[in-house]
Amino acid sequence: MKKRKLLRIGNSYGLILPKEILSKLHAQYGDTFEMEVKEQTGELIIRKIRHAESAYRPTPTRPPLTS
Repeated sequence: MKKRKLLRIGNSYGLILPKEILSKLHAQYGDTFEMEVKEQTGELIIRKIRHAESAYRPTPTRPPLTS
């Protein structure tokens, strides 16, 4: 299990996702994710939305996050 600290990013907060996890998701710059909170367990579920479901994809896209 990977641990990350909540960071301040401007007026917001964010988590930096490790490259290993993004690679397993085949995530690229501009991909869209949805989030769900399981209140009973305190879990945060993050799911990548399939490309066809994504309403926003900036251009130009960056290359995949593979090494």
